[in-house]
Amino acid sequence: MADQHHRSGRVALHVGPQFFEQNTRKRILTDYLNEVFYGRHAYGAQAAARTYFSKPASKLTLVQAALLAGLPQAPSVYDPLRNPHAALSRRNEVLHAMWKNNYISKSKLRSATRRKLQLRPGHLYSELHQPNFFGWATQQLPTRLSHRQVELGGLKVKTTLNMRLQGLALHAVSSVLNTPTDPAAAIVSIDPKTGAVKAMVDYLPSGQKMQFNLATQAHRSTGSAFKPITLATALSRGASLSSSFYGPPELFITDPACATRNGPWDVHNFADETAGTMSLLSATAYSVNTIFAQLISVVGVRNVQAMANHLGITERAGGPYFRQACAITLGSVGFTPLEMTDVYATFASGGVQHDPQAFEFIRGANGKVLDRLSTKGTRVLDHNVAAELTYALQGVVQHGTGTAAALGARPVAGKTGTAEDFKDAWFCGYVPQLATCVWVGYPKGEISLYNVEGVGEVAGGTLPATIWHAYMSGAVGSLPVENFPTPSLGGTIISGSGTYGYSGYSTP
Repeated sequence: MADQHHRSGRVALHVGPQFFEQNTRKRILTDYLNEVFYGRHAYGAQAAARTYFSKPASKLTLVQAALLAGLPQAPSVYDPLRNPHAALSRRNEVLHAMWKNNYISKSKLRSATRRKLQLRPGHLYSELHQPNFFGWATQQLPTRLSHRQVELGGLKVKTTLNMRLQGLALHAVSSVLNTPTDPAAAIVSIDPKTGAVKAMVDYLPSGQKMQFNLATQAHRSTGSAFKPITLATALSRGASLSSSFYGPPELFITDPACATRNGPWDVHNFADETAGTMSLLSATAYSVNTIFAQLISVVGVRNVQAMANHLGITERAGGPYFRQACAITLGSVGFTPLEMTDVYATFASGGVQHDPQAFEFIRGANGKVLDRLSTKGTRVLDHNVAAELTYALQGVVQHGTGTAAALGARPVAGKTGTAEDFKDAWFCGYVPQLATCVWVGYPKGEISLYNVEGVGEVAGGTLPATIWHAYMSGAVGSLPVENFPTPSLGGTIISGSGTYGYSGYSTP
């Protein structure tokens, strides 16, 4: 064949001065060998040599090289691992052609055609250690390249996945949910500065394999993890965190924009506790439903939906998971862990939204960089609004519903989320360098999370916050402690009048 090229999947043909006049033809042949498909995810002769013989192309024997030379005509038909007899026949055809063209002697032909296929399969180009992440990453290719570039294949990519963080995430969730009958979990981590997805784990304690990515495809009720989106809408419209609302244990909101089929929206606080009168700052820390129900009526459900899309929710208002209802502020809608992590990464970035990215770079078969990680984002929140929001979410971890997620002296901002009847539980949070969401629930349906690993009712501040803490302790433990920006607190004092509306019940 030819000498090994430094890039995986490629070979280089080295020719001397005496062959200079044939250089163009040989260059064309080299490009062809570096791009042609040999079956089993192998594009290029080097990748094929690794796939079928676990060796570089430069180390192939005559019979092995002849086998590869015959594959591009019909890789599936002559697949030596699936159709060895067809592959052997095709290889011998190549050897006979070499003899007829005086490349090998008659005796070498006889010796070569008597040999077996000499296969030693490798898995470098076909074994996926993180199949769900790579499945999602593959779906991103058409958004980064032209369809023609994707169809040609032969691409070499470096993903954003950090295997250390991936291992920490898996260990964190498996150390908490370790009984086969336990619910599933998903963890997604994003670098707020770029949108690079650093970890993506979906975990079933039963060990079952799913043809479904919980992290990117499971639209599950977010509970109160959605409330910061409503708060961001209010702050962006000039509201003050000092705004005071009365949050009784039950409130009927009669605003026609929030009305339900049964009339006014009947909202309850978690466990029907009396929250009393408090600021938006305290209402966020303690996740008071009746106050956030009033808040969405004040700022408008359409504005909250638009804010969600700006922050990273890809589902458009009116879609199957994003119906127009005031109850979205309490998490009646279903979004994926990836979407929710992107929202919190936008908070962590100081209000700059980056689409989640899977690739550090993508190279073509010729080694040329076709695309690379973009650092460009879109500012969707004012600097100070983002700082105010983060200030409020720090209270959740310091003294509110998410204290289990605290990382000692390291500043943490986040929010718990628990769906109606404890059917889904979340903790989404961040430090300046990394944003992470943890979701816990049963993948086969909306089943209440009762009596899981000693927890009678699984709310966001219990197992999800515990998993988040276990993961993030290791994920950012070696990073320098960074403080969040200090906000300039101000704005307009607003309040609820009790004339708003929809029937729902949610938990923090």
